Amino acid sequence: MSAIHFNIRSLNRNHHALCQFLEMLVLQFDVIILSEIWAINIDFYCNILPWYTFHYDLPKDSHVGGVGIYISDTFTQCELNEYKISNSNVSRVENIWLEVTRNSNKYIIGGIYRHPNQNVQDFTVKMKEVLGKISAQALPCVLAGDFNMDLTKCIHNNQVAEYVDNLLTNNFIPVTVMPTRIHILLPLLITFITRKDLGIRKMCM
Repeated sequence: MSAIHFNIRSLNRNHHALCQFLEMLVLQFDVIILSEIWAINIDFYCNILPWYTFHYDLPKDSHVGGVGIYISDTFTQCELNEYKISNSNVSRVENIWLEVTRNSNKYIIGGIYRHPNQNVQDFTVKMKEVLGKISAQALPCVLAGDFNMDLTKCIHNNQVAEYVDNLLTNNFIPVTVMPTRIHILLPLLITFITRKDLGIRKMCM
């Protein structure tokens, strides 16, 4: 199974660029995860990619944020609401979880957009519960999104270190190791893909 992630900063604005980029690729991805899709005209973009089904979770109090996942129609698909991470006043997050099956092979797919300047510890506690449930299952999992948490600080920041430890404890391995954003000449690793188990091709953008 192949997966790719983009922070698209408004699907309404950038859907043409997304389609053009995907058409240039030799590989047709099974899973396309988009963070910051924004809650503008979102229903118009359910069918922009032929032979994919679009699942999404939108922010409740803003147009900005949200996460969406296009899944190839070669998979049977089921949303997993039991893994849903709840919002709070200190931790705003949109997330969606799916179980997909093809040729008797099952995978769990997760997409997350965590808003910036939110409580890291609250998010880590909620993620720990979800990842523990997933880790207990004998299923490979891909988790991708914009977490607005710089993993390059895991050595110096205790909260980031605790989050990374939580991933590793539950057998999730970060596969994005290079900075994904440059801000004031500082490299940041804030959008990333993690995976549990093998047999998954991955690409992060």
